[in-house]
Amino acid sequence: MRSSVRGRAMMSGFMGATASCFAKLAFEANNADSPAGRKWMPNVCAVQASSDTTAAATILCSILRLIPRGICLILMIVCNAIMLGSFLEGMEESGSVAGTALATASNFATSAAYGFFLWEEDLSMEWMVGFGMVVVGVLILSTATASKPTQADASKME
Repeated sequence: MRSSVRGRAMMSGFMGATASCFAKLAFEANNADSPAGRKWMPNVCAVQASSDTTAAATILCSILRLIPRGICLILMIVCNAIMLGSFLEGMEESGSVAGTALATASNFATSAAYGFFLWEEDLSMEWMVGFGMVVVGVLILSTATASKPTQADASKME
């Protein structure tokens, strides 16, 4: 049971980072200029602007450029819905501290992977050390169990 709770919290972090990735693809000013845009967002109208380009072709190209952005927007909403559902289930079963820590660490790692592979961002040594600290903190938080007060503890408080 404990591993399924961890899985739900980690799924929540993964889906949150994935939703952010889709949002960046959907709302990035010029996808053709970014590394991820060149890889995943096709340049559907690579026609050079010239005097023969008609107004209809320009409008068609504008509409065709919106289709991948619209798909990314829909995927962002779906990922956010899945993230919220899995986060609430994980928190209900494991408590807020462990669920939040696992979701945050998973989100952090997934965001770094997307940044590295899609946007060709560098991961510095400082980042690696910080991530290591986050992982250690998550391990400590996820293995610690909160003890419930016993009847004897309750009578001492009165």
